[in-house]
Amino acid sequence: MGIAEERLAALNTEIDDKVIRKDGRVIHTFVRGSLPYWYKGSIILPEERYNLLTPEDIEQIKEKRYTEWLAIVNPLSEPNA
Repeated sequence: MGIAEERLAALNTEIDDKVIRKDGRVIHTFVRGSLPYWYKGSIILPEERYNLLTPEDIEQIKEKRYTEWLAIVNPLSEPNA
């Protein structure tokens, strides 16, 4: 594994962060995928709405966003590839 791949692998484990802004919005930033298709995204919701989500709901949102993005950037890929 080269330096670039090691850095990307580190990003995948390091970025899954939730921040609550002063305006009451939650910004949950995450990274999904594997080389060469890495997706960095955020779930941004009012805190009271975010708190209604289960961990499974959050994972489904992340997976759906990644899968939809992957279909755009690599239309010949298999879902969850």
